[in-house]
Amino acid sequence: DDNLLASSSNAGVLHVVDVRSGDVAFSATGLKPLSAVAFTRDGTRLVGGCLGKNIHVWDLRTMEPQFVPVRAHDAEINCLSLSACGTLLATGGADNRVKVWGVSDSGLTEMACFTGHEDIVWGVALSADGGTAASSSLDGTVRVWRVAGSNGEDDA
Repeated sequence: DDNLLASSSNAGVLHVVDVRSGDVAFSATGLKPLSAVAFTRDGTRLVGGCLGKNIHVWDLRTMEPQFVPVRAHDAEINCLSLSACGTLLATGGADNRVKVWGVSDSGLTEMACFTGHEDIVWGVALSADGGTAASSSLDGTVRVWRVAGSNGEDDA
């Protein structure tokens, strides 16, 4: 939904606001601070990566967590990106790793874990078809990774 805005605070509070009315459509409390959030293109889910190393997914139709948060990285999650269809999620963390996850109604499935950065991953992006991920790191590099059929090695 193009009319929703998500924000979080260091106090562990997430708000989803309808920008047309200004009303809070959804709130969650008791979270570790979220460092990255993204809506699926169809507006049915909100995905958040937190400083507590977990991925949270909320079903915005029911305004409830879709499933138990998943421990995703060995350190804070700094960034995330959803594929256009919303079935793939890329995450980057302070553990210098990029991970790609399958997203379904029943949960997240780790599909790939890419290593090669020598410092914190600050940015990730997925191609429109989800077959390629790109990442940037504090080590000054940008890497491009094959997702589908990947062996975990970077292409560049």
